[in-house]
Amino acid sequence: MLIKDKEKLNVLKNLSVTFESGKLYAIVGKSGAGKSTFLKCLAALNKAKEKFFSKTYIVCICAIFCCILWGSAFPCVKIGYELFRIDRSSVPSLMLFAGIRFTLAGVFVIIFGSITQKRFLVPKAKNLWRVGILSLFQTILQYTFFYIGLANT
Repeated sequence: MLIKDKEKLNVLKNLSVTFESGKLYAIVGKSGAGKSTFLKCLAALNKAKEKFFSKTYIVCICAIFCCILWGSAFPCVKIGYELFRIDRSSVPSLMLFAGIRFTLAGVFVIIFGSITQKRFLVPKAKNLWRVGILSLFQTILQYTFFYIGLANT
């Protein structure tokens, strides 16, 4: 069985082929049938690759790096309050500052992801409600309390 990696699509199933030396062969089929994929596999160009983030040590290194970045957020946010002269008693100002930071972070994630994936990344329309729920509970509510608390410490 030959499975094309990204789409998890079963391209060829129960195929047995023997090629004799010195003979010419043609692979015939309609567009999208898997002819090119089959030839790439024969030429060993379609080798299975281990996903970068499936390696345990990579995940651990990234988690530690994220924790370090998270720890640096506290002093950086407080420096930002002073740098942009944000009134710590003004909740709307705190939320605007947080919103700008997270919007910029989101834009950078899309740019970085798009560059690494070599295509523009956007969520599918059917997943927008999931993105909305995640942003509401994980980001908006959590950081509302975080920024207000941080401003009062």
